[in-house]
Amino acid sequence: MLEQKGEIMTIKEKLLGKRDYLVDAYQQGVSTVKLGKEMGCSNASVYVFLRDACHIEMRIGINILDFSDKIYELYQEGLSGCQIANKLSLSSSSVRRYMKKQGWKIAVQKRCPVDLGSKNDEIVQLYTKENWTCLQIANKFQCDESTILRRLQNNNVNTSNRQYYFDEHFFDDINTEAKAYILGFAYGDGNNDGNSFRVSVTDREIVEIIKLEMKHGSDIKLPPMRGKAKKQQYLISISSRYLCRKLTEKGCPPNKTFKIKFPTDIVPNYLLSHFFRGLIDADGTLGCYKGKLRISLLSTEHLLLGLQQFLLSNFDYGGSICTIYKDCKNLRKWSAGGNIACKKFAHWIYDDATIYLKRKHDIAQQYFLN
Repeated sequence: MLEQKGEIMTIKEKLLGKRDYLVDAYQQGVSTVKLGKEMGCSNASVYVFLRDACHIEMRIGINILDFSDKIYELYQEGLSGCQIANKLSLSSSSVRRYMKKQGWKIAVQKRCPVDLGSKNDEIVQLYTKENWTCLQIANKFQCDESTILRRLQNNNVNTSNRQYYFDEHFFDDINTEAKAYILGFAYGDGNNDGNSFRVSVTDREIVEIIKLEMKHGSDIKLPPMRGKAKKQQYLISISSRYLCRKLTEKGCPPNKTFKIKFPTDIVPNYLLSHFFRGLIDADGTLGCYKGKLRISLLSTEHLLLGLQQFLLSNFDYGGSICTIYKDCKNLRKWSAGGNIACKKFAHWIYDDATIYLKRKHDIAQQYFLN
């Protein structure tokens, strides 16, 4: 466990050692996805490191409307939607949808220069085994991605009829910091209805992290503001029965409120700190009130008892659990218990963290980690 934990702890050291290079590369336009692969870590880890440790102004995800003038200019030159997409490094389906909304004539796609009939096995292999997107495969064979999508469906490959690519196998195995963190956040603020996985929160950065890590190609949505507070929510929605089934297997089923359990045999011990940081960012609180440090978490009795037992077995504290609603027997509140215990718990979830909610991390830095 210590060896695996040690490997995770070196992520910060690797990023710090390449600080100047990462800053320069990002400012030159290199994506966090590419930098993450180069550094052997998640792209969200690079994103958070550049934002918080290097204080870099981060780029916002691609919005097709930002390219409207250039798309129109190329359209006037007679280029097809696919040609425009290739020239601007955009998704051809996104460009063609935009052109269709504008009422522009969409040219019929030219015949693929490669005989795809002889490439069926390779296309299926790239999509199912190597996790290539339809766009990447289409670029390889110089055709439109819709052609690749139809080819996959004709070969009985489950594409979930999705318009945007995402990592459908993200929750297959919880074996990284990012997966453990996002699963923990899903336990708290995620919604799995069996057909789609949704997260709608007021902290945009969390939705950005999920979008980055799950390689989701859609834009973040802004649902109408409701209620007296009228705080803007940021929404990401991923439609996939397969992903929802895997999420259920990992302990986050539909109507999960009273069903959540401690993730035994789901999240390995060396990743539990990241799982509970995600859960704290979703359903926990931390701060200082009248000189007393406080960390608490709302969840089911089963999960909180599991947390308490784990802390008692591995550290010298377990915290306390109390009832919060008289009429609700299953929901409980866990508190770290005392300034020393709060600091120990905060160090446990944050010391090797590269992904977190900045708002709560700043509070932890001020009161718990110094």
